[in-house]
Amino acid sequence: MASQLEASLSKFLSWLSTMRTEQGYWGPVTHYWQDCFQYLGVSPDWKYEGLIAGFLQLYEKTGKEEYLQQATRCGQDILQTQGSNGCFFNSHFENNPSLYQGSTPHEAAACIGLLLLADALRRNNLAWQPYFTAVKKNLEQYHMKVLYDSQAKTFLQDKHDEKHYHVPNKIATIVELLYLYTDFTNDKKYLPIIQDSVNYIISLQAQEQFPGAIYQTEAKKQIITFYVARCIPSLFLHYQRSGYEPALSAALAAREFILTMKLKEGGFAFGYLLDNNGTWQKYTYPVFIAGAGDILRALFLLRDHAPFNVEDIRWLLLQQHVNGSFPTSLGMAAKNTPAEIVSEKSWKDVLPVVGWNDKTFRFLTMVLKQNATLEPSTFSFIEIPCKDGVYSEDQTLMKIEGQYTFTKGQTFRTSTGSKNFYLNLGKIFKSRFMARALRRLLRV
Repeated sequence: MASQLEASLSKFLSWLSTMRTEQGYWGPVTHYWQDCFQYLGVSPDWKYEGLIAGFLQLYEKTGKEEYLQQATRCGQDILQTQGSNGCFFNSHFENNPSLYQGSTPHEAAACIGLLLLADALRRNNLAWQPYFTAVKKNLEQYHMKVLYDSQAKTFLQDKHDEKHYHVPNKIATIVELLYLYTDFTNDKKYLPIIQDSVNYIISLQAQEQFPGAIYQTEAKKQIITFYVARCIPSLFLHYQRSGYEPALSAALAAREFILTMKLKEGGFAFGYLLDNNGTWQKYTYPVFIAGAGDILRALFLLRDHAPFNVEDIRWLLLQQHVNGSFPTSLGMAAKNTPAEIVSEKSWKDVLPVVGWNDKTFRFLTMVLKQNATLEPSTFSFIEIPCKDGVYSEDQTLMKIEGQYTFTKGQTFRTSTGSKNFYLNLGKIFKSRFMARALRRLLRV
């Protein structure tokens, strides 16, 4: 499998290089919550956590300076978007453009990438201070001043959310950030908040009907496999740092739930939703593919406490497009329906998204053997007919041909995005007044 893994990463890097402008990584977003095709520009969201971590792991595994340089370039992408309030412009992923409000878990994930980079640069006697300074500003001015809820002793999803939800997987990302900050500075002031936040995550872990599952919010109406997996790294990290046994037990229980969602053909079922009659319904779709990198990473982290199935890596590698990217999902168009099998793919499934592909990139570089060799790979043209259109991509153009209905009711006959086109509104409208005015104008 080692040579197959190296070949896969070489192909992936070839594709990823075509998804970059001078300002950073671009691209459309397809997601369970909604799609974003109106804004295709640089977005300093959770993609930068996976990209920076992946490049740094390639640097460690291969010893090639070019990967450290690419990680540093990713850090520069984030720095150029930071505003006076500490937040990063256009950090909302599927909800972009967003000019002055921060977004969870994306701001925390971007900061995790910056701290990983700062640590690597400091160990190599290179300039690390700007990246740490950006994290400190974001952490103090946004996470602590805006999102921290002193009554719940953990973090809100969004200060502007009328329901003021506390979301375990987003809290988990912040916990990872706080631990990295603690390790980097040796300042232990956030340890009590980490403990309270871990306890909050554990408090939303199901015990009876779905043992090990972690509810999406305190409303307890959704259990989503991908987001359960996103909680595991922070739970396990807390156990490693503190020896807190309930965190390890929660992580292992979450693992057991995830395994109940595993499909015989590979991948993991989406999750459970509570319907209007108070009955839980299991939904297979969408099955995340590129995003499954985060699920497998969570399972891999627990390998010393529970077995890891290498066949899951083989399944993931088999999903890779010939151009090196990984498709987003299977069955995105069938979400929230009780479909038992999806035989025809939607363009929303096959379209690759950088902010999903980074998760598989990070995982594959994690399991890559030491002293690996990645040979240059040639980018390949791709064209995939789907039930609702045709996806095609070359080095300069990504296209969806056909007629589609987007989540906001807009219908387009064709939707194309040049890889050389980007819109960096955040860089232009750094004043809060102009940002608010433009948000009202765009109604975003």
